[in-house]
Amino acid sequence: LPWKRAYALAAAGKADGAASWAPTDERQKVFVFSESVIQVRKVFFHRVESPIQWQTVDDLRPYRIGVTDGYTYGEEFDRQWRLGQLKTDIASSDRQNMFKLLLGRVDAFPLEVDVGLYMLRSSLPREKAERISYHPKAVMVTPIAVGFSRKLPDNRGALLAAALNKGLRKLHDSGTYDKYRLEMLR
Repeated sequence: LPWKRAYALAAAGKADGAASWAPTDERQKVFVFSESVIQVRKVFFHRVESPIQWQTVDDLRPYRIGVTDGYTYGEEFDRQWRLGQLKTDIASSDRQNMFKLLLGRVDAFPLEVDVGLYMLRSSLPREKAERISYHPKAVMVTPIAVGFSRKLPDNRGALLAAALNKGLRKLHDSGTYDKYRLEMLR
């Protein structure tokens, strides 16, 4: 499902939960979150021939920025995005944003660096992937967790989060978590 639809279904209690969300204050009102599954760093991907230069979110105003519906990109970016102070183009997936970037429809788009590099390696021919790079400055660094709906009966969301947390601790303690993470990045 697209991220926004998965979020809506889980928020309404029509699904137990939704994976891979930053536990923002707003989202914590709707979900009971697990412990962090992973820490992610979102950076701006851009075409090699058109690098972006930025230090603050204000510096992004001249650029056409692709954003993925339902995502957060940090407090200041999200605030300026909501106020219309940034030129944004909304897509329903990161894949759509990657193709918009290749076609020159957007100048950059923020994406988790590991996800972006994996997407370039696995989804694009090498000659196209080599046309994309990223700016090293992070727009957002955040933990990512699984959110369980607060609308589930019998405190089910909290019970599911506790069970997941127990499993995560076992994976960390055994070294399996680190092994899988390293394999994923290859």
